[in-house]
Amino acid sequence: MIKNKKLSKTLIKSLLIILLVIAVIVSILIIDQDSNKLEVASIPNTQTQEPDPSTNPATQEDIARAEENKEKLSEKIEAEKAQAQNPTTGQKEVKPVITYAGQYGNTIEVGGYVDTFEEGGKCTATFTNGSTSFSKEVPSLRGAQSVDCPVISAQTTDFNPKGIWTVTLKYGSVSSSGSSDPKTLEVN
Repeated sequence: MIKNKKLSKTLIKSLLIILLVIAVIVSILIIDQDSNKLEVASIPNTQTQEPDPSTNPATQEDIARAEENKEKLSEKIEAEKAQAQNPTTGQKEVKPVITYAGQYGNTIEVGGYVDTFEEGGKCTATFTNGSTSFSKEVPSLRGAQSVDCPVISAQTTDFNPKGIWTVTLKYGSVSSSGSSDPKTLEVN
């Protein structure tokens, strides 16, 4: 009998909690429905308002100016395409950017990016000191909006003599190629 009373109390409590949850959900739905009615009622009647002057139709002058801008933009794009295309190789000329170059312990690291979006290229760092030079190459990585030249490493033992060197980052692929401005670095 005592077990039945405890079971009955537990059952009653559970039912009350369920009824309370249902009551809260119904209240929320009713309030939400009322707020939707208010939103619909608060939308202004556009037929009785003054017309917006910014929605007036374009004048002949506006249309002529838009056409002129369209032609100028088209000419600019064609000129950039012609300028960017290497007539000898047919490749698009790009300009890699060195984002970092420096010595970290016994390692020289260089990295950068190329403002193009493609796969399958190679990044080459060429280190030069007078008539001495050597290169290191890594595959490029396609980033979110550009091509990344990941870390290109060389050991300080590769640099003979020590001192001031320049590094140039080159990029090459089937469709693009180019070289960065040189950057100087000191090798200890």
